[in-house]
Amino acid sequence: MASNLQNDPQETGSGALAPASRTTQQRGRGRGRGLGRGRPRGRGRGRGRGRGGVQRNRNQRDPSQGWRICNPTAQRLLLEDVFISEAVEERARLFCESAVERLDLELNARQLPSTRVGHIVLLMDDMLRMCLRWINEYISLYRRDMELLRMHHLYGFVSVLLLSHCTGFSMAKTIDILRAEGVDPPHIAIVRFICGNILAFSPTGRGLDGGGTWLAQRDQTPLLTQLEKTAFRQTCKVFVSPNYTLATLDDDLYGTRESDNQVKSLSNRKADREGHQADAIADSLFRVTLMVRFRRRGESVFSNVRNLVDALLEGRAEQSIRGFVLTADRGYGKVALLRELLKHGIGSIMIMPDHLLQCHPFVGQSYLNVMRHDYEELDGDETDGSTDSDQALQQEDDPSTSDIVPGPTTLSTDRARTFILNDEPSQGPKTWFAGKTLKIRNRGESHAVNRVKVTAVAVRERGTDKFSRIIRFIYSLPSSFSTLLESWIAVPKCTRMIGTLFSKRDNTGRLTIPPNDSTEFQDVIERHILDHCSVLTLDQRCADWFVLRQFRVTGTSAGKILHANDAFREMVGLSEPTCTEQTLQQSLLSFVQTWFGGGRSTEPMMRGTANEPAVVASLKSKAFVQAFYSCGMLSMKAKPWLACSPDGIAIIELLDLGLCSEESETESTQLCSVEIKTNVAQSSLDRALGLTTADLVTCEVGDQSFRRYIPAEHIGQILHQMLVLAVNYVIYVSCSESGIMYTVLVHCNNSVLDTCLSALNAIALPVVSWAHQPGPLQIPSFSDTETTKVLQSRFQFWSLVNNYVTQNDAFPPLKLFKHASQSL
Repeated sequence: MASNLQNDPQETGSGALAPASRTTQQRGRGRGRGLGRGRPRGRGRGRGRGRGGVQRNRNQRDPSQGWRICNPTAQRLLLEDVFISEAVEERARLFCESAVERLDLELNARQLPSTRVGHIVLLMDDMLRMCLRWINEYISLYRRDMELLRMHHLYGFVSVLLLSHCTGFSMAKTIDILRAEGVDPPHIAIVRFICGNILAFSPTGRGLDGGGTWLAQRDQTPLLTQLEKTAFRQTCKVFVSPNYTLATLDDDLYGTRESDNQVKSLSNRKADREGHQADAIADSLFRVTLMVRFRRRGESVFSNVRNLVDALLEGRAEQSIRGFVLTADRGYGKVALLRELLKHGIGSIMIMPDHLLQCHPFVGQSYLNVMRHDYEELDGDETDGSTDSDQALQQEDDPSTSDIVPGPTTLSTDRARTFILNDEPSQGPKTWFAGKTLKIRNRGESHAVNRVKVTAVAVRERGTDKFSRIIRFIYSLPSSFSTLLESWIAVPKCTRMIGTLFSKRDNTGRLTIPPNDSTEFQDVIERHILDHCSVLTLDQRCADWFVLRQFRVTGTSAGKILHANDAFREMVGLSEPTCTEQTLQQSLLSFVQTWFGGGRSTEPMMRGTANEPAVVASLKSKAFVQAFYSCGMLSMKAKPWLACSPDGIAIIELLDLGLCSEESETESTQLCSVEIKTNVAQSSLDRALGLTTADLVTCEVGDQSFRRYIPAEHIGQILHQMLVLAVNYVIYVSCSESGIMYTVLVHCNNSVLDTCLSALNAIALPVVSWAHQPGPLQIPSFSDTETTKVLQSRFQFWSLVNNYVTQNDAFPPLKLFKHASQSL
């Protein structure tokens, strides 16, 4: 198989987009700090483009300075479960062993049983005692007529709260259920009182009405820190493993409608629209929250996360935490945070926001185009994916992030050309890697400096009709993870393979080969297919199907080639060509448009797909159909560039139809392809209505019935199917969304199929077969420059997927392909 291309010069932007001198293009983005309409930096409106067009800024640092391209020599393609097994399975096992060991140690130290109740007491007792003290202080100040609460009230409250959350019942209903089970629950009034009066602020004696409420709330911060540390102290002891923790950093909103909350945020992204915002670190494997820190007034996101990490690792200063890995989304994509984590020895992987163009060496070429914003507005897309966290990180004035330009009004072009990525929509999936060494001084060590390798990744994937999507990551991870991130991941669908060919696999994951002596219908069909075809996919219109149909002649394209051939038209009785004959260059352009252009599904296609199960059920009830199985895409073994995706493969009985004599019983049972066509357009419906019949129509290719019942535009497709599958029969079903209109059984002799093969080879051999030849990639000389660029770009990922299927058999039906950087 042809090798993958590396360091393709066509993948980067042109020299005009990356001039040797450092330049800055400008555009306005509304009111705010920026450089709108060529003004000096300051406050003002900025919707227009800079009047000077391009403005020089020689003092701005090159974002790619110090980075070196380090693309791997070969990338792997892994199934998702294989990737998880290699990346997480051993780490998860060691993490569990460590957590269980520490959990038993803490339980023994407190003389608690190793039961669910013991675990709850261990993790919640300190927190509940602190809350009890606060509630009793409130009672002493404001509710002197009420008795002080005790610990059993708090544990009763916890039991009601947990059961209520698990069942969805109200607290009153939950208490009734507990009472019916013979449990002595707390009174509903006590539960409601505790719910409304667990306050994390110091009582001041000023009262709860008028201005006194705000004065009391201003003392919230000191006890808020105590609340956070107490709530998660035992959790960190048990579940923070210095060497095996895989954690996630994210922000959350603790909903409240109180008007006097000290730090309150509004968000359209969260389930709770308003409340107190917090940053949280949670274990990614078991979803255990390890530490939460609420944001304080006037504190930046970076400072809050830094304090959050300090609280998480409190008491572990002398322990090595080199195996601790933290992932963060685009709200935290910032070099300063990565440096801060490295000071603690924490590995991390972060996704970079689109609008931060200078904190990552790679950038999509379209982001250097001042017109991109206008295109995106026409598409109705967001101009950037920034969140509240993005904006806070962007506005932070931190010396270590001086390379980040405030706001997306300045688009830097002052980087090396190799770091400007081609993101035209015709380009295929690809990854780029770059490395850089940072000098990191560990916290608490004034002189020791470590050199840490940081890697930047850019992933190009399918985007809009105007731009491919460029996703950028930056990470510093242990070597075991770094190697795995040089892979693509195949994510299977959650689908049941019932009535589908090749749905069985052996213990090694390979397709099961049916035994030679089996007479089961499915085994008979599978043996025939394996003798004549290669199984490319197990299903249709899945992610692997869309990729593997590229660089192949499939049904629609084959029909166009055949209809332009004079010998074929004469043989099947077509008087006039439905397609004009094309040159090789025109044929290649037509294939490129079919493979890579346009949307994936039209409305008629989706309606036809939705209609197929009902049609198949009706077809199975026909007396001559002995078995029917769905299948994916199959290619011709001798010519892998010829492939088809039939709607099914059936076994039919010809004896009852009078198509064979009783003496030839061995030929009475035949395999045939099935093609279902749902008529949606009014013209096709009118044509089919005139031919509607409940009887099965039988015909030979080229006879009068064939020309009457088979539309000219479908003739090439069904003959192409018979050629690839090495069968002489096809069932053609014409239907509407209400049911089958007529069914045709078409017979074709081998001489007709040989003519079809000759006509297809005349075009397919020079135009398509080059992609399936071993050795270096050799695109035909008649391909123009733009087409060659597209073919080179698309071939890399296609060959990766095609080689995997050739060596390991077909994938299970896939939902999507994604890069490993997106999987952690």
